[in-house]
Amino acid sequence: MNFGVHLWDQYENLSQYTDKGIIFLEDIIKFLRGRIKIEIEYAKELKKLVKSHISTNKKKEDSYYTFTHATAFITYIKEISDVAGQHDQIAEELSKYEKDMNNSINTYKTERKRLFNRALKEQADLRNQIAKHDKARKLYEKSAKEEEKARERYIEMENDDLKTKAEVYNAKGIATSKQQICESYKTDYAAELKKTNDMQRTHYSIVMPDIYNHIQNMEEGRIEEVKNRLISFMEVEKKVVPILQRCIDGMEACCKTINAEKDIQTVIDLYRSGYTPNGDIEFVEYGTSTPNTTKKKNKLKAASFIRYRPHQNDKKDDPFFTNLPPLQQKKKINEKIVNFQKTLLKLNQERSGLEKMLEVAEKGVGVEGSSTPKSHMGLSQDRMNEELDKNRQNIENIQSEIEKYENFLRNIGHSKEETKSPNLNNHTPSSVKTTSLPPPPKEEITPTHSISNNDSDMFEEFEEDYSDSNHIEDCSLGRATAKYAFEGQNEGSLAIRDGEKLQIIEADTGDGWTRVKNDSGEDGFVPTLYIEYD
Repeated sequence: MNFGVHLWDQYENLSQYTDKGIIFLEDIIKFLRGRIKIEIEYAKELKKLVKSHISTNKKKEDSYYTFTHATAFITYIKEISDVAGQHDQIAEELSKYEKDMNNSINTYKTERKRLFNRALKEQADLRNQIAKHDKARKLYEKSAKEEEKARERYIEMENDDLKTKAEVYNAKGIATSKQQICESYKTDYAAELKKTNDMQRTHYSIVMPDIYNHIQNMEEGRIEEVKNRLISFMEVEKKVVPILQRCIDGMEACCKTINAEKDIQTVIDLYRSGYTPNGDIEFVEYGTSTPNTTKKKNKLKAASFIRYRPHQNDKKDDPFFTNLPPLQQKKKINEKIVNFQKTLLKLNQERSGLEKMLEVAEKGVGVEGSSTPKSHMGLSQDRMNEELDKNRQNIENIQSEIEKYENFLRNIGHSKEETKSPNLNNHTPSSVKTTSLPPPPKEEITPTHSISNNDSDMFEEFEEDYSDSNHIEDCSLGRATAKYAFEGQNEGSLAIRDGEKLQIIEADTGDGWTRVKNDSGEDGFVPTLYIEYD
């Protein structure tokens, strides 16, 4: 199965076919260039898209990115960024084949031109030989006809009695001459015929098959080139498939981390204030009380929408976060304590390292018997002692800060919904330590919204009359029973006995204290944990 045997007479078709083969290779290069361009643009746009949706500052500044679905999205698009990187890799690897293919095309073009030029030359030589053969044949044919005419004329004159001997002799000489010329042309024709046949036989059996077989080899190489290039392109993509699969696995894993219940709990932890809702607004009876009583009731009604809050301090001057609701304040202080503890751990490790260095340095001095301070690791003993002193001072400062925040945290108290202290289960009067209780809140009122200047006098009056027993009776929120005795030694607190019946006049607002009134009409703050609602 070869071109030389089966396509010996298909020079034109082979020429067109091989030309299309070169064009086909050029089309593959065009495709390769387009693919590389698309991969680069795709990777670029994908990275741009990822960059527009993720920022290093987002996680730090936006608390929304603490939720599982938000962090999963960040992880997801980071995996997309890795996918984009693999497309860059594909483009880079494919670009390596472009130059090789251009070189191959130039080689095929040169080889094709050489082979077909050789074929053209061989065909031209054969045509020239055939032309010589045809010319020799025509000369021989013409000479033979002239020789035949001369012979016929000689025979005719020889048989004619009227012709003289001279005329007959002349005719015989012409016939003989023509015969000799014809024989000469015949010999030339025979030689050209043999030469033409030999050349034609060699042309179709040896020369052209050899050329066509070389063209066949060139085509087989070109087709193998296409095969190998396509395999190479596939290998480039196959190489990145495991990495892309890991990216996909990463996407799948981050999707599985999304937890709606956890996010809901995070929302609660993030925004829960610890305050309790306002109680019911009391009905105000008009026309049956004295003007002074009505005035006080109206003031009390206005005050029912006011919540006790700490001062709203500037965050920069508020190390205890008193501007936050109780639970959020507790959360922030706990975070601060954890940070201090991490710093303390680092300082302790640093101290341990310095002590070991100092011990090694002192041993070195003892061995050498010299009193001159020696250096160790670039530090002298004096310098190490100085560093140890600084370290101890830093540790003391950090411990002081931790103690300060822990004490403040103990004094904050717990809201009723937040408290899950073991004391709830194992409380006995003897186990209660009033020293661990938060101080009663001052009777300082901060509105939940801004108050206009026109209303400020009304709130000042309210503060003056707030302890009046007339309107306290109208502000009852229910009754409770004391579970434990409370001495009430602090200003604003109320002493209670175990089992004493109390009237609730102000619910716990998250600071751990509830305002109550006893049967004697005395009112004040008691720890919420010390009473039980009836």
